[in-house]
Amino acid sequence: MASLKRMSKKELKLTMEALTEPPLKIIVGGQDKQTFFVNKEVICSFSDFFAAACKKEWACGRANTVTLAEENPETFAIFVSWVLTKSLESAATLQSLPSREDDFHGKDGRRSAIKRGVQLVECLGISESLLCHEFHNAVMDELLTFMDILSDAKESFVICLPQVVKMIYNVSPAGSKLRRLLLDASLWMTIEALNYWLIDHQSDYPREYINDVLSDTFGRLKRHGDCAPRPFTRFACNYHKHPDQPDSYTCTGINMTT
Repeated sequence: MASLKRMSKKELKLTMEALTEPPLKIIVGGQDKQTFFVNKEVICSFSDFFAAACKKEWACGRANTVTLAEENPETFAIFVSWVLTKSLESAATLQSLPSREDDFHGKDGRRSAIKRGVQLVECLGISESLLCHEFHNAVMDELLTFMDILSDAKESFVICLPQVVKMIYNVSPAGSKLRRLLLDASLWMTIEALNYWLIDHQSDYPREYINDVLSDTFGRLKRHGDCAPRPFTRFACNYHKHPDQPDSYTCTGINMTT
């Protein structure tokens, strides 16, 4: 196989070997597993995990087969669709949103919003597992846009629902950009909403989240005298990862303030 040097989609040039060798076999999921066949050179150019797993030093590299037993096949399909098209919306498995603001307030609209929020959080989780910072940043931009849309529809609470918060704490480490976004969103909510979610329903939330919210709230009040701006009105790069970029790098992510 050709060199697996990380490249952006614009820089990626497929070798003759990449176009003629068998695709990488990827088995995803536990009981309800799905098998994917993806061009090895393409997926390795985006994911440090696959770049390492496909080396001949490893059995999976020699067998040209990688197993991801802990991942959700639907979420992985979104990742592969993004790798091939650089668009999240190209993934048929990503839940679409109602086209009109009023539709969010019905049971079906709210269910769709919750499912999309959960899927985006799962995508951020898989970006951590597969070591793909570009995918993380693309999903983070979409999550911020999603929250902005929900805010206009008066449904901002979705990211702070217990099932979403639990998932965020399961898929992201302490100090991660995703947890930072959740805390910013939590502190932006009104006192009444915080009362409802964190006091009346305290037992539904991870204890670590409750502690983080309280610690962050007091810390911000001490430093600034107020809590937080709406996270989706900040420059998206606040929640991005650019570990391999030089100091002179300028983020091309969306600017939510414009």
